[in-house]
Amino acid sequence: ELAELIVKENGKNMTEALADVAKGNETVEYACSLPQLAQGRSLKVSSAVTCTDRRDPLGVVGCIVPFNFPFMVPMWTLPIALVMGNTVVVKP
Repeated sequence: ELAELIVKENGKNMTEALADVAKGNETVEYACSLPQLAQGRSLKVSSAVTCTDRRDPLGVVGCIVPFNFPFMVPMWTLPIALVMGNTVVVKP
């Protein structure tokens, strides 16, 4: 259904619209795995030094969407930013 809407609204052919939706879905699937991947790590480098990796939210993330990729570009930003604890402002 999303691909059909992209074809009607943007004039893309169905192949391009399906690829647009597929790429967006791939990013959403990756974002769903981020809570496990971004838990943070600690590594003891030497007896007195420990390195720690932390993931902190940035705050507000802006996403400006071009007219020719109405689904794929927001899906590059929205799911990852939301899963990592940020707020997203989308300008279509």
